[in-house]
Parts: sequence; structure tokens; C-alpha cells
Amino acid sequence: MVKMMFGKTFIYSLLSMLFAFKAMATEQISVPNLGDVLSELNEQVVFIEGDLKQIGGFWLFSEKNTDILFSDIALAVPPPDLRMLREGCSIDYGDVSPHLCKIKAHAELDISPKEISLIIFELLEVDIPPKSEN
Repeated sequence: MVKMMFGKTFIYSLLSMLFAFKAMATEQISVPNLGDVLSELNEQVVFIEGDLKQIGGFWLFSEKNTDILFSDIALAVPPPDLRMLREGCSIDYGDVSPHLCKIKAHAELDISPKEISLIIFELLEVDIPPKSEN
């Protein structure tokens, strides 16, 4: 008798869990899409940390935590900082070990041209490695 009651209780529990999971599965979840997220971040100040390098006339920035590479970069930093970056972070195409400048900065995302561009406008910290002497 106890076995039978336990069996029925167990079956009712399983059935109620099944209905609960089914109800949860059909519940609609609203999440923002990528366009909404980017629009929210557009022209907002963000803190970035990662590696910056200049190859030829192009700047590349790799974000530290995600390794996301930004290839469309504008530098709106003051002239002395810009000169420091141009001298310390630029590399030749033939250089095997690129000079990655580690930076912490304030920046903005610009999605107006339908691309994700990064505008670095304030450097907080810069670590430029010494150039190798060959």
C-alpha cells in the first residue's frame, strides 16, 4: 500500500514537473538584438584596455579580455600623445615581433557608417615596449 502511494506521488511529481517545464519553455523571452546594444553604446564613453599597434598608416586595437580586433580606429588624442604613439607603436611590415603598445583609455564606439569603429580620445595609461636594435 505504501509502495503504491509512493509510486503515485512520484508519478504526479514527474507530471507536474513536465507541465512546469513545458510552460517555461513556451514563455517568450525578450532580449535586445545586436543593433540595439550597439545603438545604446554609440557615442557613449567606454573604458578599453588592450594592445594598440600601427602597421603602415593603419591602427589596430585588440581588446584585452575578448581579443576582439578593431581595425577602424580614429585617434582623437592630444598631439603629444599622438606623436608618442606614432613613434612607439608603429612597426614595419618586415618586423617579426610587432611592438604592441598596451593601453588603457577612454573611447567611443561609432556605428554611424554602418561599421563598428573605435575612437580613442583619452589615454589613461600607455606601456610602449623598447624597440629592438638590429
